[in-house]
Amino acid sequence: MFEGFASDVTGELHSTAHKRDLKVWYDDATREHYEAQLIRIDGGVALEVGFHAEYPKVGENEAVLARLLDAAIEIAARLADYVTVLEPLRRRA
Repeated sequence: MFEGFASDVTGELHSTAHKRDLKVWYDDATREHYEAQLIRIDGGVALEVGFHAEYPKVGENEAVLARLLDAAIEIAARLADYVTVLEPLRRRA
């Protein structure tokens, strides 16, 4: 299903799925990837959706994030989409 939503992205898509985690990346960029996962926090469960840069050196991670800063407005708009969809469902519980 994810492939259909991200069909405009070029490159070879790779993914792994586990009981509580979906991880996707393109080409051979395994250290730069996207994740949706359920995590335990303070005895509860939370949903984390995000981009991960996981290089061994801090400077490498900071360089990746610096390249992405210009996308801050687009990222905020996508976050607003998540909130708009999830908040009404969350309030029903």
